[in-house]
Amino acid sequence: MNTNKNFSKISAVTSFSILASILAIGCGGAPQPILSANNTQTPVTVSYVDPMTTTSVPTANLNGAYNYSFDLQNSVRSCNNGGTPTPSGISVGSYSTSGISTDNVFKVEVTSGSPTAIPCTGYVANYSCLQFKVTVGSRSEDVKVSYGSPQSGPCAGVPSTKTLNFNDQASVGHGPLAVVISQPKSDNCRAYGSVLYTGCPMAPIYDNQIVSGTLGVITNHQ
Repeated sequence: MNTNKNFSKISAVTSFSILASILAIGCGGAPQPILSANNTQTPVTVSYVDPMTTTSVPTANLNGAYNYSFDLQNSVRSCNNGGTPTPSGISVGSYSTSGISTDNVFKVEVTSGSPTAIPCTGYVANYSCLQFKVTVGSRSEDVKVSYGSPQSGPCAGVPSTKTLNFNDQASVGHGPLAVVISQPKSDNCRAYGSVLYTGCPMAPIYDNQIVSGTLGVITNHQ
């Protein structure tokens, strides 16, 4: 019996197994999917294990979604006919959500609502898009969202929904963040003599006019 030759074979097999294990982990300690008990490629519910620490690390979880609807007036004046210029539940000047908790993701999706009759007059000031100032934390962005499918004027090609990224406001140590909507504008042609037509330069909405919209706020708060 050649003991040395058998020992060499065992050593070679062992070395190959160790090398295969190292290659399976991946270069640079890259996280690898956890395999199920039958060793198939079906990931287990927990995301993956970092081979350098053997600690379970959760994947990004964007299930912290919040939805809001708003009705906003830019300015108000009394009705000559004795009517109510601001119905109940309407925000004047600005609309704000409550504070929303997140870790480091904060995105705001804005969608416009349809034109409605103006209190006191009953006129419907048509528009093909609305513009809002959106503020989160210390930063503001102007966003324009369409109503319908405008083919000309300042609203041509404007999407019906726009998503804004405010992740920079979700820094370490921040508190709950609110979304503030203000300064509504539209492409209504009232400055040119008609509330029926659209496609004119963007301008502040009428006194007492109510514009509406919806907000979707995406976070990664667990």
